[in-house]
Amino acid sequence: MLRYIERLNDTTGYRRLEVDLERIEGGMSMAELMKIPRPSNLDDWDLHKKLEVDIVDRGRRGIWRRLQNEK
Repeated sequence: MLRYIERLNDTTGYRRLEVDLERIEGGMSMAELMKIPRPSNLDDWDLHKKLEVDIVDRGRRGIWRRLQNEK
């Protein structure tokens, strides 16, 4: 970390933190770092996959019921 500044907005009472980073020689680029998923992204992905399976299962049951009703 090169430097940081914390500022207070007197009107809103919000604090703002500015951080300047310095690249380490031989380190990863920001583009490469951004490809690494955050833990919350992984949690969201697991939830997405569970919902996707549930939706597909419901669709299959619905199709099965329609086929049974056509007979």
